[in-house]
Amino acid sequence: MSAGAPPDPDPAPEHVLVTPPPVEAEPVPDVGARPEPAPAAPSSREDAPPPSTVSTPYGLAPVDVDAAPAALLAVSADGARLVATPQPEARTADGYLRMTARILLEFQKQDLRSIGVVSAYEGEGRTAAAVNLAVCLGRAKGRVGRVLLVDGDARRRALSKMFCGPDAPGADGEGRPHPMLIGTALDGVDLMTAPVLDDGLTVTSPAAWIATFRELGAMYPHIVVDCPAVLENPEGMVLRECVQQIVLVARAGASTRTLVRKTLGQTAAKVLGVILNGAPPGGATEAWR
Repeated sequence: MSAGAPPDPDPAPEHVLVTPPPVEAEPVPDVGARPEPAPAAPSSREDAPPPSTVSTPYGLAPVDVDAAPAALLAVSADGARLVATPQPEARTADGYLRMTARILLEFQKQDLRSIGVVSAYEGEGRTAAAVNLAVCLGRAKGRVGRVLLVDGDARRRALSKMFCGPDAPGADGEGRPHPMLIGTALDGVDLMTAPVLDDGLTVTSPAAWIATFRELGAMYPHIVVDCPAVLENPEGMVLRECVQQIVLVARAGASTRTLVRKTLGQTAAKVLGVILNGAPPGGATEAWR
């Protein structure tokens, strides 16, 4: 907000998940690596994995793997790993559960399947938020089917590198090209990797994304998309229009209402809620300027 400008009359948005500033913690096990498959244990959630062969261009079908411990996740400082926080701050955990409940309720009312997690810029905590929403959906009691986490950023490929390794090639060991579907160590969650771009002059058409979500929606009741930063990557502009609903991720003290409006464009009506990272103890009203 420029000096001398009148205060913005808009109130703080509803359905805001406020997370506190990060604190130093002892190293915890990396949960991004995929463990060796093990016999499936009885579960109260009903898993309905997709068929063993998928007649789509995504290659490898998901497989069941050991579940990771119940925990919220964060991206490591180097951006290469997911680390667990077994005892997250109470309001953060409750906020993710409330956001998950909204997604589940919308799914019942309007068959909501694709949720785009968006931010204006990189570094606002968007990828961790997308993973945590997928984790909470995957752990929902009475869940039918699995949750698909989509790496929608073909430039950074952050999720693809975390789950497949930082030096993941353009194809897996059997020559199947990205994007592909893989199983993860997260309970009930599979991943669709991002494609590998040959140049910086490629963007996916909205029609292709919509067709992809329609096809994946036949296999997955919930699809959580880690969208590229909207104001840094044109692919983010495309994806925000193609998903059914949006969760906005912002950084307290950095994201103004004007910036948020630019990020959402004409999709503000699709916003399910806001994740406001790094907020002070006062909460959303003081941090949302």
